[in-house]
This record gives sequence, structure tokens and C-alpha cells, in this order.
Amino acid sequence: MALRLIIADDDALARALIEAIVERDTELELVGSAEDAKRAIELAVEHQPDVAVLDWVMPGGGGELAAREILLCSPDTRIVALTSPETTSADVAVARTCLVKGSPPEELLRTIRAAAADG
Repeated sequence: MALRLIIADDDALARALIEAIVERDTELELVGSAEDAKRAIELAVEHQPDVAVLDWVMPGGGGELAAREILLCSPDTRIVALTSPETTSADVAVARTCLVKGSPPEELLRTIRAAAADG
């Protein structure tokens, strides 16, 4: 069974690139894509994904707010924080897993699988 995930990033190009990478992988199913924290939370409520890939800095409260709310409504969802190189692990503690934006596609896929296995 495919891992179900949502992604949220306010950068349309970054979101499209992540979508393309995920959609090429037959072990992953993209069930939703959002441009802000509010929509990410709505998608999580609706789809109860295995993994949520969240841009940590985006409108509507950012990835941290989205992660906290997603974990309340979908506690089994694993969070992957998309961060900048300057972000510290303390900044993304709620996520437990983070990935620097611009990482190679293979690293994105590895990180999603590792986050899902961390359940």
C-alpha cells in the first residue's frame, strides 16, 4: 500500500517540483497540496495522511503551526519540515524530521520514507 502524503509550500515552483518527484514514485500517493498552513491543516483533517511535508516558513502561521494542528487532528501523521540551511533542530522540534529545501530528489524520497517508518 502506498504512503499517503500531503505537501504544503507557498512557493508554487517548489510545490510543483515536490509534486513531480512524489508522483513519479509508485510507493507514494499525493493526496493533497497546499499553499499555506491553513489549507495544509484542512487537507490533513480530510485525508489523514501518513506524512505531511511542510515548508516551515509560509503564510498562515507557517509549518510549525500547521504541524501542531495536524498532529492534534491526525496524530499518526509524520511531519517533514522543509527548512533553510540556517534552521536549527530546536526550531523544528515538533517535526522530528527535517530536510533542507533544495536537497536532491533521492534525499526527499528517503526522508519521507524514514519519517513514515518512524511511527
